[in-house]
Amino acid sequence: MELFSDLFDLKSLAFSSFELKSDFGKSGHLVSSYLKSVPLKFQPKRFSNFSEQRKIEFVIGRICAKEALDKMNGPEERRPIFKETGIGMNDDRSPSWPKGAVGSITHSPIGVMACTGKVEDFLSLGLDLECLNRSNSLNKIKNKVFTGADNLLYKELPKGFEETDLIGLVFSAKESLFKCLYPLAKTFFYFYDAEMVKLNLDTRSFTLRLKRGLGGVFKEGDLFEGYFCTSIEDHILTLVPLRSCTS
Repeated sequence: MELFSDLFDLKSLAFSSFELKSDFGKSGHLVSSYLKSVPLKFQPKRFSNFSEQRKIEFVIGRICAKEALDKMNGPEERRPIFKETGIGMNDDRSPSWPKGAVGSITHSPIGVMACTGKVEDFLSLGLDLECLNRSNSLNKIKNKVFTGADNLLYKELPKGFEETDLIGLVFSAKESLFKCLYPLAKTFFYFYDAEMVKLNLDTRSFTLRLKRGLGGVFKEGDLFEGYFCTSIEDHILTLVPLRSCTS
């Protein structure tokens, strides 16, 4: 699923997805097969205590991530970029990517997606998928998520963009930003610590600004560009790619 394939500067990324609704019958088999096929170091501690839904989400996420890494490796006869494509779990429950790779995984009731890239191109990636078909909860989310700058965009809603679309976009974009920055800063931050200051419907892009510094790695006022996709029914997908200085 090449959701951002028309954005020329993101062609070095690889994506993989799994639709839970259409493929749900495969899920149980995939979990058992996964546990048999990967070393214990790639299985999280206390995995047996996970709920069945959590087990499925974890396993499908790792399968998608491995597929994305395999896409980057290319044909078997070519020397692989990554010698190891297993994805473990860090102590903070974030994915542990193989040396030379960065990536992000997102879960939704409709499916799971993963995105991967090479460290020479990207320092980190953040990917998030959110459902827009829940007006009541989205309006509650707005009160917890929006800052002054977000509210300015809301008041000047772009033509062709529904209110729930913007709420979902801001929420998802900030989730993607956290996934992107946390692995580098190792500092937790919250929705009100970032704000959306620019939105471009033509390029399907947005700009987020940090409202506070993070662990000495990122400064207050730092800007981060991201992209969004609305081609998935009743959902919005956001991506925040942090490029390497050499890319």
